[in-house]
Amino acid sequence: MFVLLFHATALLIVTAQKNLTPFGQATQSSKYHASEAEHAIYPPVSNEWGPDKCSHTAVSRTNVSEAWWMFKFSFEIAYVTEIQIYYRERFAYRMNGFKIFITNTSTIPPDGYLCYEDPDTGLPDITQTIPCNYLGKYVIYYDNKGSQPVFKDGPIVELCYVAINGCQKGFWGNNCEIHCADNCINRHCHPGNGSCVWGCNPTNCLNDLCKNDTGVCTDGCKERRTGLYCEKCCPSTHYGPMCNESCPENCHGPCDLKTGNCAFGCSNGWTGNNCAQECLDGTFGRNCSEFCAGCLSSMCDPVNGECDNTVSCSPGYLYSEYCNTRCFQGFWGENCSRTCSPTCIDQHCYPENGSCVWGCDPQNCLNHKCDIYTGTCTDGCVSGLSGQHCNTFSAKTMESDSSLPTQVGVFIGGILLGVLMTVAVSFIVQRKRQLQKKQGKENNAVDTQSHEQQQYDDVQHVNMENVSTYQNLMTPQSSNVYDQIDTTYVNQ
Repeated sequence: MFVLLFHATALLIVTAQKNLTPFGQATQSSKYHASEAEHAIYPPVSNEWGPDKCSHTAVSRTNVSEAWWMFKFSFEIAYVTEIQIYYRERFAYRMNGFKIFITNTSTIPPDGYLCYEDPDTGLPDITQTIPCNYLGKYVIYYDNKGSQPVFKDGPIVELCYVAINGCQKGFWGNNCEIHCADNCINRHCHPGNGSCVWGCNPTNCLNDLCKNDTGVCTDGCKERRTGLYCEKCCPSTHYGPMCNESCPENCHGPCDLKTGNCAFGCSNGWTGNNCAQECLDGTFGRNCSEFCAGCLSSMCDPVNGECDNTVSCSPGYLYSEYCNTRCFQGFWGENCSRTCSPTCIDQHCYPENGSCVWGCDPQNCLNHKCDIYTGTCTDGCVSGLSGQHCNTFSAKTMESDSSLPTQVGVFIGGILLGVLMTVAVSFIVQRKRQLQKKQGKENNAVDTQSHEQQQYDDVQHVNMENVSTYQNLMTPQSSNVYDQIDTTYVNQ
C-alpha cells in the first residue's frame, strides 16, 4: 500500500505541466553556420536535422573544451518538473556524457543543481524525458566530453527540439492557473498537486498549526481570518468562526469578529451595542451624540439633524432648515431679532431669553442698583436720565443744557461791544488834539491860552459823555446776564 501511495505521489510530481519555453530566451556557446540556439525551442518536434530546424555549435577538434545551450526564463523563477530532449538523428555519439543543470545564474561551467548526467555506459537515446522537480532561473545543457575517442571531435551540441515543462513559481495545475497556498513557505508548491515544497507557514493558523504538505490550518484560523489556509480576511460585513454571520446593518465599519457588536460605533441615526435603536427625540448623528436644540420642540431628522419644522426655530437661533446657528453676541429672541440690554456688561446676554450673562452695569442707576439678569435699574435713574435702563436723557435736562450756551454767548458779546466803542472814542479824541495843535500855531499867545482852555473843556465834556455811554451799555447787560445764570441754577 505504501509503495502504491508513493508511486501515485511521484506520478503527480513528475506529471508534465505546460511548456515554458515560450516564456524566455535561448542562447548557445557558439554557432555553426545558420543553426541558431532558438531553433531548438520551435517546432517541428522531431530529431530530423536541418540548419533551420536544429541548434548547432561550432565544430572543433583542437581548442574547444566545452559546449553549452542555455535557456533563461522571462519571469523571476520557475519550478521545472521535466525536460524533453530531441537530439539530432544518427549523432548520438555527440550526445554522449551530457549534463542538465537547473541554476539561478548563467555561470559556465554551471554551479547550480545537477538535474541529470549521462552515465556514459553506451550511446544515449536521442529522445529523452528527464524529471527534475527543481526551482531555478536557467536550464543549461552542458557537454565537456565530446565524441572522443571515436571521431576525435570536441564537444558539440545539436538540439532539434527542447521542451521545459513546469510552472512559474507560486502556481500549479495543468495550465499553471492555480495559486499556491498562502501558507506554503515562500508560496512555493509542486505544480502537479499544489502541495507545499518547503512546508507550511502557520502565521495565520490558530495555535500555529498547519499541514506541511497542504498548508491547511488544522485547528482553524486566527482572528479576522478565514479559508482553508486562513489566507482570507473576514469582510467588514461578517463575523463568526467561519465569517458567515452578517454584522448588524447599521454598524459604522466592521463589527467584532466574535460577538458581532459594532466595533467602531453606529451609523448616523442609530445607537446601542448592535446599533438597532433609533436616536431618541432631540438627538441625531453618529451614535446619536448631537442635539437639535434649535428646532421647535427639539424635533429633527435622526440622521442629518434637519428640523421637522423648517420655517421657524426656537428663540436664540437664526432661521434655517437645521436651526443650528446661535444668535451672535448682543442679540436674542426669535430669529435673533432683539438686542441685549445696554445695561448688560459688554451688552452680552443669553440668546434664548435676553438675560445678562455677566450681570449688569449700574453706572446710570440710582443708588447703583440694577437687576443682574434683566439689567433694569431697580431704584430708578440718576438725575437727568430716564428709561427702563436709564440710558435716555430727560427733557428738562436737555432744555437747560441748550439755554446755557445762549446766555454765555450774550455776555461775551456785550463785553466785546464795549471794548470796540472804547477804542473808537480814543481814536476821535486823538484826532481832535492833532487839529487843535495845528490851529494854535497861527493865533497869538492870548488867543492860544483862551482857546486851549475851551479845548480842555470840550475834551472833558466828550470824555464824560463817553463814560456815560459805556456805563449805559455795560452795567444793565452785565447785571442781566448774571441774573439769568443765577436764576437758571436756582431752577435746577
